[in-house]
Amino acid sequence: MRLLLLTPQLPYPPHQGTTIRNYNLIAGLSRRHQIRLLSLVTAGDDLSSAEPLSQVCERIDVVPQPERTIGQRLRTLLTSPLPDMAHRLASRVFEHTLTRILAEDRFDIVEFEGIEMIPYLPVLLRHIR
Repeated sequence: MRLLLLTPQLPYPPHQGTTIRNYNLIAGLSRRHQIRLLSLVTAGDDLSSAEPLSQVCERIDVVPQPERTIGQRLRTLLTSPLPDMAHRLASRVFEHTLTRILAEDRFDIVEFEGIEMIPYLPVLLRHIR
């Protein structure tokens, strides 16, 4: 099958809970399936050292992780019924990238890794209708 995984951070190097889990999940799935990864990255991420991830993914797309000020966080806490975590990684760039990927490729499964990725569920729902 063709799978698209959305992760809140680049799952390589696998150095803490989420990255360890996501890297091993991808590595295991890649034995039988084609994997495309869309991930958020921080300024300190070194993509050149993520070569092992490239060996288990057919393609990797990355988007800079959004930055939210304390003021932005307070504003959404006061005006949104959703928890802060639901807004933490909301990014127009990620949304546009996901829209483009869904338009150019077909996937049997789109997997959201982490509650922080749920803001992108409406993008998927718009695409499959």
